[in-house]
Amino acid sequence: MQNVMTVNDIYTAALALLGEFPEQDSESVTVMISLLNTLIADCFDINNTIRIYKEKEKLDDIPFIESLDDEVVYETELCRDGLVYGLASLLILEDDTDRASFFDFRYQQKKLQYNKMENIDSGEFTV
Repeated sequence: MQNVMTVNDIYTAALALLGEFPEQDSESVTVMISLLNTLIADCFDINNTIRIYKEKEKLDDIPFIESLDDEVVYETELCRDGLVYGLASLLILEDDTDRASFFDFRYQQKKLQYNKMENIDSGEFTV
């Protein structure tokens, strides 16, 4: 059975990387959900690559989240490793561009790592 992460799980993990605590006011949550929806759309093809590698059916549509309690129906490793770093990068972008760049680098690195699953037949798979 797969552990499914919620929006709140990803948000809390991203904030932990930043050394911050979750903001529960509606404006902060609305902005965060919008940012996470952008990342979810960005990772759609990569998530399907992971699903194909695991011999699962591809998702037909990009998931859309609306609340902290929503489950992100992507593969757990992409949520835990990729989306968390991407969200941390976007959340701190206005306050600290150096830290934002570091977290974005990790996000891009994870996307590349999971995208390599396409090359498994050629022997290039390294995850």
